[in-house]
Amino acid sequence: MDYLIIFAVFIIVVITVRKSSQVEKQKKREKVTALFLGRTPLTTQQFYEKHYQALGVPFEIIEKVKTILEEVLQEDLSCLSVEDDFSQNLSFFWDFDSMADVELILSIEEEFGITISDTEAQKTHTIDDIIKLIVSKTKVP
Repeated sequence: MDYLIIFAVFIIVVITVRKSSQVEKQKKREKVTALFLGRTPLTTQQFYEKHYQALGVPFEIIEKVKTILEEVLQEDLSCLSVEDDFSQNLSFFWDFDSMADVELILSIEEEFGITISDTEAQKTHTIDDIIKLIVSKTKVP
C-alpha cells in the first residue's frame, strides 16, 4: 500500500515538472518571437556575408558560434543581429536557464581551444563582442 502512495506521488511530481517545463519553453518561445518580430531570417552564410566576410573573419567561427548559441539556448537564432545584447534584449535567456551563460563560455572555450577570463566574459555582451573576442584569441601571429 505504501508503495502505491509513493508511486502516485512520484507520478504527480513528474507530471507537474513536465507541465512546468512546457510552460517555461512556451514563455521563452514567446519572448524570442517578440524579439525577432519583423526581422528577416538569415542563413549562417547570409549572416556571415552581411557582417563578417568583408572583415576577413573566417566563416567557421561564425558557423561554430551560431551552432553553440542555438544548442545552449535551445532556440532558432536565424534572426539574430550582431547588436543583440545578452545584458539587455537577450537577458531573458538567463531567466530560463541561469547556467546558460557559463555553458556558453565553456562551450566556446572548448570549441576554439581558448581561455576566456572572467573579466573578458563580463565585458562580452553582444554577438559582435563574442565574435571579436574569439577572433582576437585565435589569430595566428
